[in-house]
Amino acid sequence: MEPLTAEMLAHLLRGRNEFVTRYQQAHPTIDQTDALIAAFSAAGHAEEFVGKKTDDEELTAQGQQDQAMGEARKNVEDVKDDLGK
Repeated sequence: MEPLTAEMLAHLLRGRNEFVTRYQQAHPTIDQTDALIAAFSAAGHAEEFVGKKTDDEELTAQGQQDQAMGEARKNVEDVKDDLGK
């Protein structure tokens, strides 16, 4: 497998909307919010990974922040679902 380059990461980050669309197509029962949460989590993991491999502390922190934001949004959606029941 070829190593992940900065150019590949930039393409990945620009492709979040495309990822959301593809994720929804693969999982037709999932809603827009859940797909967006998955996109932030995936992008965050990628950013953190590349940041660690390139010793880029800012990119690593951004990846961790994106993952935390995805997790926070998931928690909010879970609470909203629980209150709706």
